[in-house]
Amino acid sequence: MIRNLYPGIHIESLDGEEAAAFCCCRGALANHPCPKCLAHKTQLHEVTKSFTPRTVESMREVVRRAAAAASKTAAENILKGYGLHNVDVCMASMACLWF
Repeated sequence: MIRNLYPGIHIESLDGEEAAAFCCCRGALANHPCPKCLAHKTQLHEVTKSFTPRTVESMREVVRRAAAAASKTAAENILKGYGLHNVDVCMASMACLWF
C-alpha cells in the first residue's frame, strides 16, 4: 500500500478578542493594548514613534513583581498597568520560541 504524506504547518487563526484571551492580555481596553510594544493607548496613533518592545523577559519581570506584591489588589494593579491578566500559562517555558 502506498501512502501519501502532505506535510503542513498548523496555523492558529484568532480574531482580536480570542487573540487577547490566548495571550492573557486585556486586549483593546488595556492601557498598553499592543502585543508587540508598550505603547500607551493614547499614543497608538503615533505610528512613526518608537516604543519600548514588549519582550518575554520584561513581561516575566512584571509577573514576578506582581507575585511579590503585598496584596491581590496591588498585584492586579501592576498587571493591569501592562495589560496582563494573572493567569498560569501551561506553555510559559516555550514562550521564547514564539517571539
